Amino acid sequence: TKRLVLLSEFYYQWQRPTDDLEQKGPAIYNRLQYEFVQGVHGYVEAQFAKSDMSTDLSEVDAYAAGFNFYPRPHLELLSNVGKFRVSQTSTAYSDIAWVQVHYYF
Repeated sequence: TKRLVLLSEFYYQWQRPTDDLEQKGPAIYNRLQYEFVQGVHGYVEAQFAKSDMSTDLSEVDAYAAGFNFYPRPHLELLSNVGKFRVSQTSTAYSDIAWVQVHYYF
């Protein structure tokens, strides 16, 4: 429908930080968004990255929900609440929340 949007991105990164070390892995982002009324959007999103397929310690994943509000041209109000985890530092998820106001010319 016109009101439902799925945004998906896939990247494959190939790094060589040193001559004897090579890292390869995917990065994936998915966002499902719905426009309730004109200018009011709600969404859920999921992100996953694994910079080195040879180890589980390179995983980063996040899940979130949020709202975007466009009350008038050139003004955006954005909010997001979610969980994220960096497997190298912890097996537990941490909370994250933010609000952003953006005005542009």
